[in-house]
Amino acid sequence: VAVRKTAPVFAGTPSPVSTVDGITYTIQGSTNLAAFATSVSIVAPVITSLPTPGTDYEYRSFSLDGSNGLSGLGFLRAVVTQP
Repeated sequence: VAVRKTAPVFAGTPSPVSTVDGITYTIQGSTNLAAFATSVSIVAPVITSLPTPGTDYEYRSFSLDGSNGLSGLGFLRAVVTQP
């Protein structure tokens, strides 16, 4: 996900959060789309084949914990809020 370059490191479990300039980014994980309570990990940014982010933005990447070998589907969603 592209976030502002000045956004601090994402932190928290199960859903990492980062807030900058009044904008809060939350990354949530799920295995069923009914509840987003599955833990999410922060990983090295994956930028291969992605468009260049806008000025003052950079990519941050995440992984659904326990998704390797998952018998079903796994989902990540980014929630962005501003009061």
